[in-house]
Amino acid sequence: MNKDLQFIFSRRSIRKYQDREVPDQMITDLLEAGMAAPSAVKKDPW
Repeated sequence: MNKDLQFIFSRRSIRKYQDREVPDQMITDLLEAGMAAPSAVKKDPW
């Protein structure tokens, strides 16, 4: 099985979070990755 499928099948549900700040650059990177993802019929909600 390739690494992408392994990642999908090994995902977890997180119920407890650490009380620490998330770096601004990490938030920016995650938002940009989400905006680059495909959407149905180019219906980008942003």
